[in-house]
Amino acid sequence: VYVAGAPQLQNGKEATVRYDWTPGSNNKNHIMGRVFIDSYNQPAALDDANWLATGEGSIAKNQNYGGTWTFTPTPTLVNIFKFGWDQTNASSVTGIDKGWKDLGSQMVTPDDQVTVLEAWGSSGPYWVEQNVHVFRHNFDLGDDVSLSKGKNLIVAGVSLLTQYYNEYASWGADPPIGFGGAITGDAFSDILFGDMSGFSQYAPQSYNFTGNDWAAYGQDTIKLKPNLTVTLGVRWEPFTSPNSNPTADVAEFIAGEQSTVFPNAPAGLVYPGDPGVAPGGVPQQNSRVSPRVGIAWQPK
Repeated sequence: VYVAGAPQLQNGKEATVRYDWTPGSNNKNHIMGRVFIDSYNQPAALDDANWLATGEGSIAKNQNYGGTWTFTPTPTLVNIFKFGWDQTNASSVTGIDKGWKDLGSQMVTPDDQVTVLEAWGSSGPYWVEQNVHVFRHNFDLGDDVSLSKGKNLIVAGVSLLTQYYNEYASWGADPPIGFGGAITGDAFSDILFGDMSGFSQYAPQSYNFTGNDWAAYGQDTIKLKPNLTVTLGVRWEPFTSPNSNPTADVAEFIAGEQSTVFPNAPAGLVYPGDPGVAPGGVPQQNSRVSPRVGIAWQPK
């Protein structure tokens, strides 16, 4: 049996705007702003008469904003302040607008549509049309300063990045159900008779993380001779443990430990809130220091 797939449209739009401004007549300030927007839309293809001819839909939108302010108070001193914001929202939705209850089943599912229907063998259908939603945004700030003085070029800076990530996927809670032809010898016939050969159901996938990353650095480039330059620097970039909400999304294994957050959990399985478990499952690391040494030499 051959069934043609559903024709689907894919629509994409992009736009970029940038503006540069140098106020005053002394050219000590320069301000730049930029906007980028990208949207994508693939509508779901619905066909109540033929589920094999349905198609999954996808929607995504990205917004990115950035800017810099360059300040030059003297010919040897420059400061650059920068910021940015990035946001992405994306979803995929099944093209089947009927649910298991429409087929006579009383099973409980988070969605009203049939999203997973499987059949093994060359004669059987196979659907994996998941409802997945992802929301993410980042905000970053940074400042860099450079000073040229004699044989030295000194630079230093700091940066901060905030992150948010939220994902919900219905797989697992929308049960994968298989029809493999084990009863009638044909997968399509098994579907018509409701004779399934496989069923599984478990909790949906859900993530919600927030976190901050920041760093600071300093560096001195020294021109000792016309043909010899030495660079000395250091960067401090601590690792900040992300936060998970709810905390039950994160688990660790510590042999012999019994969770006090979930006392009925198996021994060894512990969660944020238990002794020794960080909020995001990964401990804070404040000692991440990276020294830098460089030598540039040109033989005469």
